[in-house]
Amino acid sequence: MNEKFGDINFIEEGHQYFIGEKEYTPVSHIIKKYEQPFDEYGKSKAYAEKIGLTQDEVLKNWRLINLKSTISGSRTHEFGESYTNVMAGHPELICERTRNSGLRNIRHWFPHIRKKMQS
Repeated sequence: MNEKFGDINFIEEGHQYFIGEKEYTPVSHIIKKYEQPFDEYGKSKAYAEKIGLTQDEVLKNWRLINLKSTISGSRTHEFGESYTNVMAGHPELICERTRNSGLRNIRHWFPHIRKKMQS
């Protein structure tokens, strides 16, 4: 994995990817170009009428679902990033939240990286 991805440099602030001096556009930036605006007011009103809730109840539910999804997605992304770092031979780059949760015993999964984890 290190042969294929070892030369990618990611800068979190600004969400930038580089290979050498060349900057690449993140997929999330490309997707945003094609997203259609969402009529939250109109859609929530119609949905509320359809299911027998108030528009405010629908909007609150949507915001809660959005928050849960965002948290879950961020944790999944951090896990994937941490796993990739471990497989590339850089366990010291495991994301802090992941280190404190799911990957805290990763050294048992991959004995060949124990020395790096301990240093």
